[in-house]
Amino acid sequence: MGIRGPNLLASLNLLEIPITNHPAEEPSTGFAESVRDPSTAGIRANAVAPGFFLNPRSRKILLTENGGLAARGQNVMGHTPLKRFGEARELLGTVCSLLDDARAGFVTGTAVPVDGGFLASSGV
Repeated sequence: MGIRGPNLLASLNLLEIPITNHPAEEPSTGFAESVRDPSTAGIRANAVAPGFFLNPRSRKILLTENGGLAARGQNVMGHTPLKRFGEARELLGTVCSLLDDARAGFVTGTAVPVDGGFLASSGV
């Protein structure tokens, strides 16, 4: 049947709400959405949609020079139930689970938000 196994995409544009000027925003390919039927492609396609994570680029937008919250950071915290930014290591559990056929062999064509509850709130 050709190439088999899981495929993973990280993209914010797969979220249900638009987020403009988000530090991790990438062009959407719609890859996970386009491979919903693994019987035709022989693969599983899923996406991880990270929320707000601190990195050199996002620090400039979300934090002040002295490390406090900038206006954008305050807005994000106001809409994030866990009241903090994510850490890169926190994506690992979701990524490992989606790539593991034993754990997620029946999961395809979906985007999993890892966002501290941001999507459960009204967004920015």
